[in-house]
Parts: sequence; C-alpha cells; structure tokens
Amino acid sequence: MPIFGTLDPEKIAERLPVTGNLADEPWESEQVQTLTVSYEVEDTQRLELLPPALHPSIPLYAHVMVRVHGSSPVGAFNLAEVRLMTRAGSHYGGYTIGAIVNTADAESFLRERYGWAARLGEVELNERHYGAQASARLDGQTVLDMSLTHPQPITPSDMLITAGFHLAHVGNQMRLIQSEPSYSIDVVQRGRPRVTTIDTAAFGDARVKLTHPIVATYLRGSFTLGRVRFLIDPMQPATAGTQRIDESETS
Repeated sequence: MPIFGTLDPEKIAERLPVTGNLADEPWESEQVQTLTVSYEVEDTQRLELLPPALHPSIPLYAHVMVRVHGSSPVGAFNLAEVRLMTRAGSHYGGYTIGAIVNTADAESFLRERYGWAARLGEVELNERHYGAQASARLDGQTVLDMSLTHPQPITPSDMLITAGFHLAHVGNQMRLIQSEPSYSIDVVQRGRPRVTTIDTAAFGDARVKLTHPIVATYLRGSFTLGRVRFLIDPMQPATAGTQRIDESETS
C-alpha cells in the first residue's frame, strides 16, 4: 500500500505564503552556484511532516540547498532552503520546509509568484580549496553552516535535478505549487557532506532533525526556472488532485 503524509495544512496555514500572480513565464539565471547537502532525517514523525498529497522517501532524507543567482527578474540574490524528498504520484521532488533569501525583492518575488516560504536574512556560498562552504543567518544568528569536502568531479548527467513542491495560499485555497528547475552545468563535483549548524525551526519546522550524512554536490552553470504549470490539492493523492494550468490562467 502507498504511504502518504498526514500533515494537516490548516495547522500551519498562518505561516504559509500568499501568492499573487503565479509565474507565467520561465526565467534564466547566469553565474549560478549550488551546494546541496543530503542527510537522512529522523523518521519517527515522517508522515506528520508531509501533506497527504505526498509520499515520503524511505528512509526519509533532506536536501539542504544554498544557491547563488547571478541574475533574475529581481536582480542577483542568494537562497538557502530545506527540502524533504518525496514523490507526488510518480513525480520525484522536494517539499520545501522553508527558505532564506538575502534581498527583499527576491523574498516577495518567490513568495508571491511561486509560493516559496522564503524569509529575509543573510546567505553566503563560497568555493574553497577543499570544496565549498555555505551559511545562512536570521536576525544576526547563524542558522546554517555546511560544507562539501574532498570534492571529486562527476559528469553532469549524474546529477538528478528535482522539482520543488511549495505549500501556499492560492486564492482562497491551499495548494502545493510545483516549481520546475533545470540547469546547464559547467562544473559539478561530489564530496563528503558536513553540517556544523542547522536550526530547522528557523526554516519552518523544528521536527526536521538531520541524522546520517549521505552526499554533497556542488555545481556551477546556468539555471532556468519554468513557469508554474501544476497545482496540487494537498489533501488528495497527487494522481487525483493535480490541476494543470494553461498559460492564460497564470497571468
């Protein structure tokens, strides 16, 4: 039998983004860097972390991602986010617990156009001689410090790029908004993950507890985020509750 999440979205409704006009065209960003650290997550409450539309990975694991955008419709910005890896039907992706961005324009853009649960803070990502290091701060406090060490080059085809699922208010309903990224990769490395600091409560849910490290990846290239094409009813299996949006409906 399929396993579904049991989170009641009404219990977190007050902290969910409120969307305006959903993104109706793709945008591309040059000079992009992304550091992703993967860890298994304590799974005693794994079903309570996800809405019923989504299936948890087994074992449950998280992607902690920091991305530098050299350009966007609202200028350059940096983003840090925590995602739980799931499936919506047969579509593999990450359910966003929360995110931090370093410009107010990016915060508004991501929340209103994609339902991204972003908060304004400080985010940095730097390539180092030993790999890469990233951090995030909220209200002057470090809430994330992570790194990739012992990097080894891999081929771009070895990278699995996944969709994002963002729970948000869309009109008078709550919906999972599916965001669909793609990359043109110039450099990609795989290495050992290390998280020295993470405050998952600052990202949105203290119940997300990292346990065992899996892998870290670092890439440079360009990034494209597609227009919003799908909305998912969080209370139904995605196979039954997914709505496809025509281009004319997003504007």
